[in-house]
Amino acid sequence: MSGISDFYSGFEFTESSGASYLFWPLVVFIIMAIIFGILLFRTKTPGIKDYIPSEVPLNTTTNAVGSNEANKILLAGPGATLAGLFNVTIGDKTSQTATPVTNNFSTLFGMQGCIEFQLAPANISNPNSTAQLLITTNARGSDNKFLTEAIPLPPLPAQKWTFIAILRDGRRFDVLYNDQVVASHRLTYYPNTGVQNQLQVGQSPQTKTAPTRFLGSAKHLFAFNYRMPPGELAALRAKYVDTTGAPPIPLPFPSPFNLTFPSICIPGLPCSPVNQPPPNSLQAWSTPYS
Repeated sequence: MSGISDFYSGFEFTESSGASYLFWPLVVFIIMAIIFGILLFRTKTPGIKDYIPSEVPLNTTTNAVGSNEANKILLAGPGATLAGLFNVTIGDKTSQTATPVTNNFSTLFGMQGCIEFQLAPANISNPNSTAQLLITTNARGSDNKFLTEAIPLPPLPAQKWTFIAILRDGRRFDVLYNDQVVASHRLTYYPNTGVQNQLQVGQSPQTKTAPTRFLGSAKHLFAFNYRMPPGELAALRAKYVDTTGAPPIPLPFPSPFNLTFPSICIPGLPCSPVNQPPPNSLQAWSTPYS
């Protein structure tokens, strides 16, 4: 009988040990799932639709908003807001400096034939005229074409992230760089509200041999059917940038394969010099000479 009881007692020990082996991995998995959920949803704001949640290049055209939705948001009501983060460098500036800057603007983002934020390479005669907001109005000229009005803007900072915002209130347009108003203009005519074009970001080369107009990337594009107050616009920008004004780099997902272990030297045993890394690359080490 004693042999049988010893057998069952050993079986019960093994069963409880197996349960403990399953418990702790399950706890670790739940903790990692919670951390992943926090990292995934930490930048999402309820009620705000981000049309470009991931970074996109500017050397290709990205259709961010469909034509019907863009028309309803930007043109159907009395006001509108269009804003996003851009890191821009002019690509073909070397071969275009001799061209008159007034005829050399290209649309960085906006709705073609209506509201277009445009950039151009610096011209020798007028190096500061490199940005403008081009608005197509509902008035027609003698050739029966819609008239356009260009709002001159200060140069856009290159090779750094800039939050560009376009605010519309009837015929008045305000343009902001990083929450600072850089231009405010009242149009002579109302914008052309009959445009049915997509809201685009970036520009693809017109031909295979044509130089790239824009280099860089864009991220986080927002469009609202009302003129956003400056305080609300600043709060929106603060949710999607870090202290440097750039989109925050997402934290890596924690993985057990990326864990590092400190190197341990047991007293009494020969140890490697302090300036020699351990043979195991997973071991963390430091040296007073680094």
